[in-house]
Amino acid sequence: MGYFVYANAMKNLPKFDGRLEFEMSILPYEGNSDWVDLTLLEIRELLNSDSIPSPAHECEYCAYKQMSVQIVKSLKEKH
Repeated sequence: MGYFVYANAMKNLPKFDGRLEFEMSILPYEGNSDWVDLTLLEIRELLNSDSIPSPAHECEYCAYKQMSVQIVKSLKEKH
């Protein structure tokens, strides 16, 4: 069981007076950690590997990196 502490600024107060007041909530979250052990082993295996993994299609960073490499390559070809 885990918990999120959620702080929401109160917008309905009559005046600001240079300070913010918050309503605090604690939201319980029942998670599942069954995936953690295997994932840590996979990470270790990857870090000890001599090969670079293929980019993941759902990864925003991978897409950005691939696009930036293509742009730099096209700029170099123009010069």
